[in-house]
Amino acid sequence: MPHVTRWLVDWGRSGDAGVIAWHGGERLGAAWCRVLADVLARDAEGRPLPELAIAVAPGHQARGVGARLLDGLARAASDVGHTAVSLTVNARNPALRLYERAGFQVVGRDGNRLTMIKSLGAQEA
Repeated sequence: MPHVTRWLVDWGRSGDAGVIAWHGGERLGAAWCRVLADVLARDAEGRPLPELAIAVAPGHQARGVGARLLDGLARAASDVGHTAVSLTVNARNPALRLYERAGFQVVGRDGNRLTMIKSLGAQEA
């Protein structure tokens, strides 16, 4: 499954960042980012931006877990030197609203596939 393993192979290399949501010993979800070989987006200087992936356990969706994961990942990505993160989402995916609320902006569209970027310039405490 190359579309999945690309997120995991050699995890921990420079620039990789991730967070996990836990509650009462149960994993609720995770979010991570890394610069992939097939770069989705670049910054204004042409440097590749890391691509974000997120997963929330079915029983915990629509409860704020995703928003907290995105906030934590933004801090973690900034801490390892990233200035922005990117993602793709289907325009019909309900998660689009989550990404918009988290500060992601659409920078490209290919059919229903949206490319979004969030600047990490000024992280909130």
